Amino acid sequence: MGPTVLIDTAGVMLLWSLLEVLSSHFQDLMWGALSPINAMLSHSVSEPTANSTWRIAHRNFDGVDMQGCLNFSPVWFQQGRNASTACPEVSATLKARNPDQGGRDWLEQMMVPSAVLSAAMAIMHPDLYATGREAVICLYQDLAVPQSDDLAFAEMAEMLRLWPSVFTAASVMVNHSTPFHRDHNSRVQWYDLLASIGTYVSTWFEVPTLGTACYYPPGSVVTVSGLLVRHGVGPTEGNRLCFALYMQDNVHQAMGVQRSDWVCYRALPALWAGNV
Repeated sequence: MGPTVLIDTAGVMLLWSLLEVLSSHFQDLMWGALSPINAMLSHSVSEPTANSTWRIAHRNFDGVDMQGCLNFSPVWFQQGRNASTACPEVSATLKARNPDQGGRDWLEQMMVPSAVLSAAMAIMHPDLYATGREAVICLYQDLAVPQSDDLAFAEMAEMLRLWPSVFTAASVMVNHSTPFHRDHNSRVQWYDLLASIGTYVSTWFEVPTLGTACYYPPGSVVTVSGLLVRHGVGPTEGNRLCFALYMQDNVHQAMGVQRSDWVCYRALPALWAGNV
């Protein structure tokens, strides 16, 4: 089965569904990269509190052998902070002072999968790919390098040199069911990219905003306007990894990068001709 695209009446592409496009070798690379972050994953799960997020709540995990949710970014703002009140920083999972350096080993092992998935965005949303690439370059050249005498910015520059994606953040979710939600740090014109792998029994990527669901077997990739479209995935039988790539609007805003627009079905051939 070929790719499925959901568009609105104006021709705006809200979602791509690519069934079983990731080879078994590609999936093995992604699953194998979990090895250095096993301990970090297990420690990430917690009981719900007033200030905790559903992403790490114990009730949303169903794996016996492995479970957890971790976030990785070379440059982001901590929750509740923005460009007007704080400086961006490297995520805790990648910081040199973290006693568990598994995050950096994971990043090294994910170079090829991350780069391939990033490049796919040049096909599905060329303008977003170009905007994301510009943001990463600006973060390195205009923010991190000029202030590299500061240890925090020197570390940021190091992580940006290693970061293999136009997306500025990634989440690793293992044996995790996802309640319906929107991704509020994004923009409605942008895509989140979600790659699902493992040995699980096939499940569904549900999008109640659009009144439908997409078949979601292992090796599938979905890109979706995560802020506009509510989405979620229920529990599965068997091991599953969701690798989510996304951009954060406050990071782009801090660097003065022009935000990309919607991607329209009729405009894609011209965008491909000019950008791919």
